[in-house]
Amino acid sequence: MTGKVTDEAGEPVIGANIIEKGTTNGTVTDVDGNFSLQVAENAVLQISYIGYLPQDINTSNKTTFNIVLVEDTKALEELVVIGYGTARKIDLTGSISSLGGDQLRMKSTPQLSSQMQGQMAGVQITRSSGDPSAGATIRVRGVTTMSTNDPLVIVDGIPGTLTDIAPEDVRDIQVLKDAASAAIYGSRAAAGVILVTTKRAQNNEFHLSYNGEYSIDAPTAKPKFANAVQWMSGINELAFNDGASSLYSIYPEDLINNYAQLRAEDPDRYPDTDFMDLGLKSNTYHQRHSLSLSGGTDKLKTNFSLNYFDSEALIDKKNYERYNIRTNNDYTIN
Repeated sequence: MTGKVTDEAGEPVIGANIIEKGTTNGTVTDVDGNFSLQVAENAVLQISYIGYLPQDINTSNKTTFNIVLVEDTKALEELVVIGYGTARKIDLTGSISSLGGDQLRMKSTPQLSSQMQGQMAGVQITRSSGDPSAGATIRVRGVTTMSTNDPLVIVDGIPGTLTDIAPEDVRDIQVLKDAASAAIYGSRAAAGVILVTTKRAQNNEFHLSYNGEYSIDAPTAKPKFANAVQWMSGINELAFNDGASSLYSIYPEDLINNYAQLRAEDPDRYPDTDFMDLGLKSNTYHQRHSLSLSGGTDKLKTNFSLNYFDSEALIDKKNYERYNIRTNNDYTIN
């Protein structure tokens, strides 16, 4: 199977992906837009390239193809928030990663930083705690200095933090990763800039929406606890390996063999408590509720949201409860 891939102006598309549908068999176009690929009979070719609409081509009874890719105008015309305002994706020259609000809500986590995790190239997000209220460590382009490496967070044009924002209120997030994109913010942007845009009323119509969620969470595994007999045997073995004359130099053999009976007679003197089992719950719950209203007139548009999140932690007394209220008003002055 041979062919050529061009754009609407007739220029060759270099590096377009040509894949036999349903398989890993594929190739890319050369500098002239040409390709050659061995495929099964009646196979379907999938042609794709960044900035163009993908196409499926049926190869039945044909061996040569001239394929014209059409620009994905919706993606290229999409506005991206940058330091100086907004720009179309097609006009961008700086290093910027974008994430829409719908992608954020695919995960069910209390913190906005956790919702971003693994979804933006060049942005490393790690959490060192399972506490629902704990934030995350964010690194843009890795560690860049011996001083602070935290990126600057801008929420609707004002410096802020990600922990104060409910994911349901976010319209999109842009991360400015290079010096050219973040230059307007000066030295504070040395570790990158995270621009958060919250939702606003889009038209004069009244909109009311509610989202609710309740789920039960369970740990995949709990740490295994060594009981008293295992611990005493381990200490004895450690001492023996260090040169002790007997395998029972610290804890006698009779104590180890009869520990279960001794504990039944006097549990206070011979304890065997699994603190992991006592301290960690077998399952927890979390719930979230979101109510939003938007609308207005030609001059005044308002978006109001109320969010509630409640999460039970695996460790007792570490529950997390949060209320978020946000109002965005846009007023047009004649």
